[in-house]
Amino acid sequence: MSVLLWLACQSPEVYTFTVTRPTRQAPEDTGPPPEEQVSSELPSSDLTAVDIENQINTLMGLGVVEPVLARDNYLWLQSQGDLVCPGDSPFQLMGIIEPCTSDSGYTYSGITIMRGGTGPLAFPDSFTLLADCYIIDPEGNRFVGAGELKYQSWGDVATGGIGITSEGIWSYPNAEGWIGVDNSVWLDAIASWSDGGSEWYVKLDGATTLNGTSVYYDEVYVSHDCLGGWGLIQLRGEHGYWYDLPLKGDCSGCAEVGYGSTTLGEACLNTAELGRTFFDAYQPELPD
Repeated sequence: MSVLLWLACQSPEVYTFTVTRPTRQAPEDTGPPPEEQVSSELPSSDLTAVDIENQINTLMGLGVVEPVLARDNYLWLQSQGDLVCPGDSPFQLMGIIEPCTSDSGYTYSGITIMRGGTGPLAFPDSFTLLADCYIIDPEGNRFVGAGELKYQSWGDVATGGIGITSEGIWSYPNAEGWIGVDNSVWLDAIASWSDGGSEWYVKLDGATTLNGTSVYYDEVYVSHDCLGGWGLIQLRGEHGYWYDLPLKGDCSGCAEVGYGSTTLGEACLNTAELGRTFFDAYQPELPD
């Protein structure tokens, strides 16, 4: 069954699908199967521009989804075990199918593959962590590692950068930041700087779902001379349709909220704080 989707130019907005349904045909009948038109109206927006602004800014308050925080939480929890459970590998789980519980009360199950840096990160440095596991602490709090984390840096604090990828679900309710909330992520990010950090930019590309709020960054940039940033940010509504926020060219961080062909008003986002905080975490020696 093939499905083709296009947006009909009419009001109210209607999404029209062409659905090809297989039918019984005689052996000599080689013509295409019949097509059936199915239409779905774009539901009315249940959010205002202010609602959308608040939801995105709340999500941004958790910071950029970056892999170092998840890696550090995993390494600490893994180190709480013993030589029997999870075993003598200092940084990874070796395919524990049946859960085991260490003498310290931590339960381990699953598999992880850790490559690269396991301590404080320097320049250049890198690590990759693949996981399909869970760890339960003695209080019953569950760490979930399901996906892949990547980190790579180059240069130094004067001229350099980092590139990161966070994919999957990485959560632990006792953790701070984005790890401490329900999440599902697929995000690439770059922070790059030169001239001792006086010139820099951050690029975000991908989607995050944190505490039930889903935001997509379509090549969003924040830079030293355009703190409000540019690019497209989208928020997924409860009905599964997306609200579009193309950042204005004035570097204010504001956007006219679009929903289909409807404009809902202006929303101003904390892109400056998000980008600068992320950048500061990886290039701390900035001029005043």
